Amino acid sequence: MATAITWFIIISAGITLFRWDENRFNEREAQHDYEELIKNGYTRKEAAFLINNAVED
Repeated sequence: MATAITWFIIISAGITLFRWDENRFNEREAQHDYEELIKNGYTRKEAAFLINNAVED
C-alpha cells in the first residue's frame, strides 16, 4: 500500500511539473512572438489579437 501511494505521488508530481513547465514555455513563446509582431509593424492591439487567436497547425 505504501508503495502504491509513493508511486502515485511521484507520478502526480511529474505530471504537475511537466504541465507547469509547458505553460511557462508557452508564455515565453507568446511573449517572443508578440515582440516580433510589434517589431514587424503591428500595433500592440493587433499583435495581442493575433497572439490570442493563433491556431497551431
